[in-house]
Amino acid sequence: MKIHIIMPVGADPNYKLKKQAIETSVSTIGIIYHFPDYCQIQPVFDLQETLKDLESSSFVLADLSQERPSCYYELGLAQAVGKKIFLVAEEGTPIHQACDREHVNFYRNLKELGTFVSDLIKTELHKKKLTSRLQRRKKAARLKRRL
Repeated sequence: MKIHIIMPVGADPNYKLKKQAIETSVSTIGIIYHFPDYCQIQPVFDLQETLKDLESSSFVLADLSQERPSCYYELGLAQAVGKKIFLVAEEGTPIHQACDREHVNFYRNLKELGTFVSDLIKTELHKKKLTSRLQRRKKAARLKRRL
């Protein structure tokens, strides 16, 4: 399972702390994740690479704190390729044009952010296991009918 993470980098003074909270939540479960790779000195955005990474991800976690247009742009790309998306933001953040904006998970502190991410991943892993089990049962039933 791979998670593509969208979040403000240069504009967020708490970026490193948020990244650490998410990394801690993700690494304990052993999930692959991708954070924004942003150089403030020479910012470069590679559309093809971003689309490739989005398409190979299981789902997207988008932090809309700081109301960054670049985050909304990347969120739009994720929505366009049909990815399952989970939205988070610091409590009090106005949420603009986004599908499912009424389902934003607001957090008050880094602990709440980390807990949400950890719970989210565990839930998605559980769903994936159930789906795999169901698919195996359906396949076995089809094979049995053929015999």
